Amino acid sequence: MIFRSVEPKPYIKLRIIATLIDYGIYLIFFVIYLYIFDENPEPGEASVTGIMALPLIMVWFIYFVIIESTSQATPGHDIVKLTLLIFSYTGFLL
Repeated sequence: MIFRSVEPKPYIKLRIIATLIDYGIYLIFFVIYLYIFDENPEPGEASVTGIMALPLIMVWFIYFVIIESTSQATPGHDIVKLTLLIFSYTGFLL
């Protein structure tokens, strides 16, 4: 049996904290949106369907994809001072 030492990745704790902050922010938005636009009349259950569910997907896309690609960090990454490393590749991949 061969045992190998696993090197911890740099900044892994900060990355975990940043992700928890980002999804915490999104979860707060999600819960507030669901509370405001709830379509289910039964107490204790909430749902949005159809076109009313589209803003949840749009906000996720804007928050995690657009903001991170334009500013190189989401608010969670910004709080813990992490930024994206951008690599340029000019070759063609198949």
